[in-house]
Amino acid sequence: MTNAERASLIKSVLSDMSIYEAIDLQLQRWAMAQHTEEMIVVTTTIYLTVVSAFLGAAYIGGAKLTKAQAVIGSAIFTAAALFNTQQVYAFFNEFDGQLRTIGEQYVQMAEVYEKPAWATYGISIQAGAAGDLHEYVLLGLFILGSLASLYFMWSIRHHEET
Repeated sequence: MTNAERASLIKSVLSDMSIYEAIDLQLQRWAMAQHTEEMIVVTTTIYLTVVSAFLGAAYIGGAKLTKAQAVIGSAIFTAAALFNTQQVYAFFNEFDGQLRTIGEQYVQMAEVYEKPAWATYGISIQAGAAGDLHEYVLLGLFILGSLASLYFMWSIRHHEET
């Protein structure tokens, strides 16, 4: 479905709704977006837990592990860390899509209900829906944190006494 088709569909749906119903629908969309933000926080917490557990295991027992055990542990850690990174990336994309939809809906509501201020608000929401720097910084930190953790395991296993 193209954007023009979606816009005409939204207009036709809005023409059958009262302002109250349209605003209620927007509030439900905002609640879904907030839930997506909460999932980003939960996934970040899980990532930090996985990293902390791996670093603790590496510090306490890394030097005593056989090569096979270290490889298996590092592989499991890498899979878990990459999975969490991918989840956060997906949640960021979902959140941005939700904001674009919310903004588009406000623009359509402004036209249908003759409320020009809503169009300005919708456009500002759509502008904020683009991938922001903080999203890329967090994803970069996930990747760098994973690499640093793997390096820490390697350094513990190859520590030379001086």
